[in-house]
Amino acid sequence: MISRRQESRHREEFARVLDYIRSGVPKRAWRREPTSYVQCIGEDFFALLEVAVVKGVDLSVGTRIYVGNGPKKETLSVLGRIDYENLSQAAKDSLPSVLEDMVVNNQEKYIGILNSMGLLTPRLHAFELLSGIGRSTTRKIIEERERGTFSSFEDFTQRTKVANPVKVIVARIIEEISTQQRYKLFVR
Repeated sequence: MISRRQESRHREEFARVLDYIRSGVPKRAWRREPTSYVQCIGEDFFALLEVAVVKGVDLSVGTRIYVGNGPKKETLSVLGRIDYENLSQAAKDSLPSVLEDMVVNNQEKYIGILNSMGLLTPRLHAFELLSGIGRSTTRKIIEERERGTFSSFEDFTQRTKVANPVKVIVARIIEEISTQQRYKLFVR
């Protein structure tokens, strides 16, 4: 398992586009003209980033782009991290659908997280932080997990009667990104 200290040194390798802004970044002294940029969310740590885009490249919402240290095709550089409040309204609007796509495409990771969630304090279980899940539902989930680990979102829904686990996970990720949280389950 990666420690918090090691994790902070890791950078996002890939990100998903939330909004493509053609008007460009504020003009810099060393640049002749402003460049287009995208607001995106990292796939591993859910970092919100602004990334400069190569001139002439048109990126749509949800497109997966490389933002690591290696050679890039459609991006120039990461301009920096941004807060949720600094996202454009279009980026905020597209965030739930992009996150839902990321969670569905990486089902094994999130089922593994659901299978490993435990107590945060003697009186608070991690499941209780998810929207729509209270103590009685948490007990049901733990009982079903003791019978056998969950294999998919469908299996989780059938055994626990939680309506849509993908939407529950996405809601928690957005909550962790947009507000200060004492306990973080998904965002690093």
